[in-house]
Amino acid sequence: MGEQTTLNGEIIKKFSEDVVIKNDNLTIYSDYATQNSNTKNISIVGHIKMIDNENILTCDSMFYWPNKDSIFASGNVHLKQFNKGVTGNSILIKYDNKKIKSFQILENAYGYNEELIQINKLDSPKKFIDEMTSKVMNGYLNDGILNTLHLINMATTNYHMTQDSLLIGKNVASGDTIMIHLSENNLSQIEVFNDAR
Repeated sequence: MGEQTTLNGEIIKKFSEDVVIKNDNLTIYSDYATQNSNTKNISIVGHIKMIDNENILTCDSMFYWPNKDSIFASGNVHLKQFNKGVTGNSILIKYDNKKIKSFQILENAYGYNEELIQINKLDSPKKFIDEMTSKVMNGYLNDGILNTLHLINMATTNYHMTQDSLLIGKNVASGDTIMIHLSENNLSQIEVFNDAR
């Protein structure tokens, strides 16, 4: 059950060693956690791994607001969904109906998408990695599936273009702001704003 203490009139529960937190489809593993008994907010530290549906988040520290369905994570943040993911110094994640609705990486944002692509029809598929970077990255999801990325400040993208599973080219873009639109998990449009290259 853990220890219990009082801080500023609030009851705080402390948990350590192989902590497991479960809430609906969300499970968080860590070394240490404290929970405010009144607000139900949870502060989590050490070797954090969060699993929810098809998403896996790892980080050094996390604050979880169960009543607001929001998470703030920091330190070596990596959010992964199947063959794609994002990393950064910190991330704010908002949920809706038990699925991620949006996320914001607040500094040193990096995103990637791994694909198996054939160079020609006779070759076996090879692994290619699409990459994007920016200072800030906002992601918007529909029913848990990423549909828009908004890269803000010093944004760059490096995408491999395919047709019928064959590599047909590479799109490299940079600018102050880049909007990436996805359809059925595939790139549908890139818009570059201010200082486009």
